[in-house]
Amino acid sequence: MAQMQIPGMSIAVVQAGEPVPISTIADLVKWEQALQQGTLISQSGLEAMWQPQLSTHGNEWEHLRYAVALGPFVLNYQGRRVVGHNGSILGFASNITRFMDDNIIAIVLCNLDNISRPDAIALEIAQYFCPQLKNVMLQPPRDNK
Repeated sequence: MAQMQIPGMSIAVVQAGEPVPISTIADLVKWEQALQQGTLISQSGLEAMWQPQLSTHGNEWEHLRYAVALGPFVLNYQGRRVVGHNGSILGFASNITRFMDDNIIAIVLCNLDNISRPDAIALEIAQYFCPQLKNVMLQPPRDNK
């Protein structure tokens, strides 16, 4: 097992076919704080990373309600700036969603791999803290493939 060295964090990397980082909610909160404070990447770098990269093949933003950025997905939540990404590996599912205009970051770690949309859990968490989000639908909708 190797260790990633990030100031104030201890992230183990396990080699089991693919290298898999193991972290905790506390580690991910520190990660988010480092992103927000410009410790890991500049604010202009983050803004560039979170810009939607629309394809020339269609209208993802209006039809699918999301677009891919440089890593995360940019979600169309009624004009709000929202970026996030699901992840999964055998036995686990996760999501980090940033509701930037509402100053909410939802981090979801599940020890089940049958959670197909951990972003739905992230939205529910955000709705708890920001009642205005109760009027938005999960994007992309569950039936989009």
